[in-house]
Amino acid sequence: MSRCITMFIASWVTLLCCYSQHADNENYASFGLGLIWEYPIDHAKTSHFPCVNASIERSVLKIDSIGLFSIGLLYGARYGYGKETHPIAYKESRIDMFFVPKINFYFHSLLAPYGFPRNMSLYAGVGLGINTRSQMFEPTTDILPTPDEFVDINKILFCGDIYLGYRYFWQKNAAAFVEIGYGLTRLKTGLVFKY
Repeated sequence: MSRCITMFIASWVTLLCCYSQHADNENYASFGLGLIWEYPIDHAKTSHFPCVNASIERSVLKIDSIGLFSIGLLYGARYGYGKETHPIAYKESRIDMFFVPKINFYFHSLLAPYGFPRNMSLYAGVGLGINTRSQMFEPTTDILPTPDEFVDINKILFCGDIYLGYRYFWQKNAAAFVEIGYGLTRLKTGLVFKY
């Protein structure tokens, strides 16, 4: 499995590097927070910290009459914890880390004839990647369960993301973004820098 993950990551990094040879393409780096967590922690009552994420992105294909395609890589991490009281009292903590290649489409040319400002962007995106999850269960009563019920669990899962986004460039190389969708989180927001 680790070999497959390494090959998966290497293929996307290679693809980004190949397209980076074209001088007319643009690079973006974004940093943000996922504010509404999509996946609950099993059946326990849970609390979550925001999902911290960072991504790089490269424009790869422009269609003059419609818009622009880009490819990118998103890395995210979040921590959650929960507790359950029935049938056995326990508490749980979980760390999720995400590595998600993504494709975005920007509707620049399609919206320009309608007077859409050049410093704003609307886009749609989709991603498919890997979620590494580490969970720890711990009993919270003196009545201990069987030993195998409370263990550290490490998993590697596939994860997906589909979303609509909006960017506002207040400077030539700096913007704020908001994304809504279904997958890693229902709402993301943060900053984008062009380089």
